[in-house]
Amino acid sequence: MNRKSRTEERCSCFRDAIKAYRNKHGLTQEGLANRIFVSKYTIKNWERNVSSEPKLSDVYEMMESLRKAGDSNLTFDELLTGIATPDIDAWSRTGLSDTAISNLAQINDEYKKTKLCEEPNTPHRDMLPFLDALLSDSNFLRDIEWRIHRLVCLKAECFGCGEFEDVGDKDLADGIAFAISRAFLDKVDDYVESASKN
Repeated sequence: MNRKSRTEERCSCFRDAIKAYRNKHGLTQEGLANRIFVSKYTIKNWERNVSSEPKLSDVYEMMESLRKAGDSNLTFDELLTGIATPDIDAWSRTGLSDTAISNLAQINDEYKKTKLCEEPNTPHRDMLPFLDALLSDSNFLRDIEWRIHRLVCLKAECFGCGEFEDVGDKDLADGIAFAISRAFLDKVDDYVESASKN
């Protein structure tokens, strides 16, 4: 499929999705335009003209406007394709709690603001790229996972009486804990070194 055909296919999906959304909510083109603060001609062009594919940023802003206007369950996928994807909770999909996802989103929002304002020396400015680099290294994650698993098992075996009975077990646990913290600090050092070169 050539580039033009792919663009036409995306536009067709979006055009159909916009029409489906309007029909679902009983909106005219002008009614939808008023909700998302564009002219009715923009909506008309989106629904009729293949060459007027909107930018993703416009679609995102449209989704946010529609959510504020009352369609709080609208998803990005549904707006782009007309097909609603099931709402899967964050824990089922990623193993991360809603609080963790919310904190990451907050850091991301702060990061985008500082990037736009170009404010230097803000703590969250480097946090998100570092987390991305950290989570992109599958070998590091597996190594840390294995060490944490060993530590949990060791403590579970030895904590029947509330503390380590054997000095050797305590030393082993301390060694594993130190290896985990050292591996993490090494990743921080690697990131800081690469970031300072850019």
